[in-house]
Amino acid sequence: MNSKSLEDIMELLNEKSENVTNKLEEIKHLDSSNLKMNYQNVGTLVSINDNLNIINDKLEDIRLELLNLQNQNTLTFEQKMDLREFKFQNILKNTFYPYILYLKLCTEID
Repeated sequence: MNSKSLEDIMELLNEKSENVTNKLEEIKHLDSSNLKMNYQNVGTLVSINDNLNIINDKLEDIRLELLNLQNQNTLTFEQKMDLREFKFQNILKNTFYPYILYLKLCTEID
């Protein structure tokens, strides 16, 4: 198995994203008047929506990690604010998350 660079991985993700966009465009132009909104079709749409939300969140995580590695002087104001919020959330998570887990465990044991 060959290792891939981040650029290679991002290019592959971009290609997949373009395929999804093309399929969405094709679906929008098809006649959907006879499509029944039954449990299976609604479930499929909900699953697609949930997965796209997860993808968006994970991409944002990568973006913030990469921002954290950049030279601070090259960042825009908005990027600096995003990075500041990211760092604050990490401090908060690292400080309080163990206590929250401990509290949850204690309440579940009783």
